[in-house]
Amino acid sequence: MHKRHCRNLDRYERNYAPTETDTASINSLQNWCWLGGQSKQCECGPDNLLKQQKHTDVKHPWPFQLIMKGNLIKVTADKRFISEHFNIICNNIAPNRPKLLQKYHVAPHESSQSSALQMARWSFHGILAFVSLLAFLTHDVYASAGDADPIYKACVEQCEKTGCVGETCFQHCKFSSDGKPVGGPWYLQEPLYLRWKQWDCHSDCRYHCMLAREEEREKHGGKPVKYHGKWPFHRAYGFQEPVSVALSALNLAIQFHGWVSFFILIYYKLPLTPSKKTYYEYTGLWHIYGILSMNLWFWSAVFHSRDVELTEKLDCSSAVALLGFSLILAVLRAFSMRDEAARVMVSAPIIAFVTTHILYLNFFNLDYGLNMKVCVAMGVAQLLIWAVWASVTHHPSRFKLWVAVIGGGLAMLLEIYDFPPYQGFVDAHALWHATTIPLTYLWWSFAKDDAEFRTSSLLKKAK
Repeated sequence: MHKRHCRNLDRYERNYAPTETDTASINSLQNWCWLGGQSKQCECGPDNLLKQQKHTDVKHPWPFQLIMKGNLIKVTADKRFISEHFNIICNNIAPNRPKLLQKYHVAPHESSQSSALQMARWSFHGILAFVSLLAFLTHDVYASAGDADPIYKACVEQCEKTGCVGETCFQHCKFSSDGKPVGGPWYLQEPLYLRWKQWDCHSDCRYHCMLAREEEREKHGGKPVKYHGKWPFHRAYGFQEPVSVALSALNLAIQFHGWVSFFILIYYKLPLTPSKKTYYEYTGLWHIYGILSMNLWFWSAVFHSRDVELTEKLDCSSAVALLGFSLILAVLRAFSMRDEAARVMVSAPIIAFVTTHILYLNFFNLDYGLNMKVCVAMGVAQLLIWAVWASVTHHPSRFKLWVAVIGGGLAMLLEIYDFPPYQGFVDAHALWHATTIPLTYLWWSFAKDDAEFRTSSLLKKAK
């Protein structure tokens, strides 16, 4: 029997793959620590069940569990306060398996401690727990069911030794990381474009083991799972996601067409002021929007052709920059802000937020979940602004705006409700790329109509 003063621990979840000898001793193991004002007794009970002696003063239970789930042991604890003095020791846990328990030092309960001081300490512990929670939630965000599969892991390890998966062998495992051949002459060096795309032995082994594992799942009626945070796609002509690459290129082309047609309309078809400036007050904003849009679709095509850390950061940063500026454009146009001071007051906080978020993604943590929430929030905000403006204004092209807003909202659902790629090529994200092509054309059509409408209105007022 061991007396322990139990306090709330950090919430965490860990997966640990036990050996066959561990499975029998841990299959039914659960540990429950109860939060109370007095010391409690924990004991190793029958059937390998570590139980907490229940006392009448216990009002707030919190779980610390080790649960067998398939071939993994899932460890979970409630993370409300961080514990300074807690340790769980049970003799039926193999001493050579320290990863199964998170160990803390033991200290006796200070019964004479005042409630105020205890609350102050717990508040401090709460802050530490919150920081620890953030650190955990942002750790290993790309861990997925596929890469946790022991069969997949074993396949990758074996492949890196042999250079083959089944009967499929590939040349990358014959080269070192710098592209030089292993035990071969210099003129057999790996092609530069393959090294630039970073297709190496490790990535090829991951890819082919993923395909082999997914074939096995399909034979047994299983559904596709993600590997390292990504759906299992089939390569084509060296492109990791060929459909998304093609659709990104089409979006880039339609953005370029829309921007050029807007430029020609503004400077060559519509009248200019005596100082050779446009009457349309939002010309500069639409130019910046066009440049940021083309930048986004360029890096989107690069990212979907080869998913590495650099291309993912550039793709995410470009998307955040465009969404942030689109929000600025929506506010300035909907509220007809033409004064420079007012524009600065609106733009400055949004630019500061977007810049901070981009720096966070690039230099602190590339948190995909957080970035998705930020992008969806900015996207929904600007859609609502345009929708309200379209409903209260008498703009001649408000119906185009309505179609673009509703279509954009429906397309956003494809980003939120993800599903596996059909035949390994077309997933929800690829369909989102497809829907943005007609919406982009319609959006630039609205921008040109708005320029004509505002120019005509200003010329009438000038007369």
